[in-house]
Amino acid sequence: MSLESGQRGEYEWFSSDAERAEQREAIDVIEKLNIGMYQKAELILVLCGRKPATNIGLYKNNDDPEIVREALLRAGFAIAEKEIPSASDAKQVADIMVALDQKTADTLAQLNPKEDHDAFGRLMGFPDTARKAFGHEDEALTLEEYPDMTGIPFRFKLSRDHWQDEMATLQDWSKTIKQHAPELYTELCGGPDQTGRHERNSGQK
Repeated sequence: MSLESGQRGEYEWFSSDAERAEQREAIDVIEKLNIGMYQKAELILVLCGRKPATNIGLYKNNDDPEIVREALLRAGFAIAEKEIPSASDAKQVADIMVALDQKTADTLAQLNPKEDHDAFGRLMGFPDTARKAFGHEDEALTLEEYPDMTGIPFRFKLSRDHWQDEMATLQDWSKTIKQHAPELYTELCGGPDQTGRHERNSGQK
């Protein structure tokens, strides 16, 4: 399938040489965008089937929204947008929902992360147990109880009873970026001499 011809199926694997070449081309498109490094990583995770969707908030110092929209479509994504509230940060110029199919992108655009937390978190790829623990401190690990996060630049709330399984998700995300975008992975981890202990919510709002 040409990058110009539309979206791939959800969680489609790239198995043939042609599909791998297409994936590489799409990742190159993503990496050339002037957006946040975590946003690039999350787009690659969606592309590789590691999460259903993500949202890309664009600001005045990023590429023009039209450039980003065209690049995302060229990479084979489906997109939908939320209107930026007039009372929001004036520096934000666009909020783009990105998925591999239009239905998922449209669904994400209709959700309010604060009011529809579980549905939003599911589409953002957070495990069921992590979503349940979010907002329930008695079910979540404290920061002091967290395992070693060296080399894992992504973050979401880890549950007390299922953190090992949730860590497997974070490790898989990290491995995916390291494999498909090694320079981006190094940047996410703070450089070759850093541990990757970045404090970021990764969208778990």
